[in-house]
Amino acid sequence: MPDGAFLPFGSGKHKCIGDHFAMTEIATAIATLTRAWRLETVPGQSVRPVARATVRPGALLMTAGHRRA
Repeated sequence: MPDGAFLPFGSGKHKCIGDHFAMTEIATAIATLTRAWRLETVPGQSVRPVARATVRPGALLMTAGHRRA
């Protein structure tokens, strides 16, 4: 790690004992906040599968709208 790098939960013997709880808590919070929203691709955009060993994000324009009941 470079000098001055930010490690939110520390590392090694100084690692935070609550890091797993915090990650679970943020996942729950995001799921709760976003359950009323639906992401849709912008017209003209398409999702293409790519066969690779790793997944890398690409540019995919999307809009957020209210989830229909």
